[in-house]
Amino acid sequence: MFTLNQAASFSMQSLGEEQRPLAVVEDFALDPEALFAYAESGAPLRATFGDFYPGIRKRAPHEYVEDLARFGDLLRERFGMPTHTTPRVIYCALSITTTEPHRLRPVQRVPHFDTSAANQLAIVHYLCGPEHGGTSFYRHRSTGFETISQQRIRAYSATLKREVVTNPPPAKYMDGDDSLFTRIASYQARCNRALIYPSNVLHSGDIRRVSSPDVAPRAARLTVNSFVRFE
Repeated sequence: MFTLNQAASFSMQSLGEEQRPLAVVEDFALDPEALFAYAESGAPLRATFGDFYPGIRKRAPHEYVEDLARFGDLLRERFGMPTHTTPRVIYCALSITTTEPHRLRPVQRVPHFDTSAANQLAIVHYLCGPEHGGTSFYRHRSTGFETISQQRIRAYSATLKREVVTNPPPAKYMDGDDSLFTRIASYQARCNRALIYPSNVLHSGDIRRVSSPDVAPRAARLTVNSFVRFE
């Protein structure tokens, strides 16, 4: 019911000057309708205290998570992870963006990275169309960083904090170049398309529409967001 498509179409691409790998995967799930039905039934999506995601979430089906772990063997090869590592899904949830731009915290108005570790991949599985906006990737202007590694995180964090305090970002979602960041790539949402990329690259959702918390999931910017770590 929640099976992923092991024969899905993979297109491997490179991001920016640092040439970080990214996969665009079409027809990621065999039956995306099952995910819509899951989102619309049972416990509703809810905001999570302490989560920087600007909206509501719900844990993904257990079967989806298990299948994603099996998919990890293919990801290990495509992304050049060490052969002795085991893929482990550390997070997987359905998400809908619901926060109005004027309510965004400063940290939600700039591109972000999920971890500075090099052994983790992020997966955004779109269950919505391009009218809701896709995902973009960025370079920090003053440092030139596109990836925030463990070696870079201290210098990057200090620089960005100083810049944001001096010149606070406007109360809107990031969507293109500004005084602090340059967009280096952008990918449209497409229903049942997935983007897979290293979790330490700078990125941001292109949020074109914000939904009310009680919106029907299939009418919203619905995604499944996952992290797979190789240990």
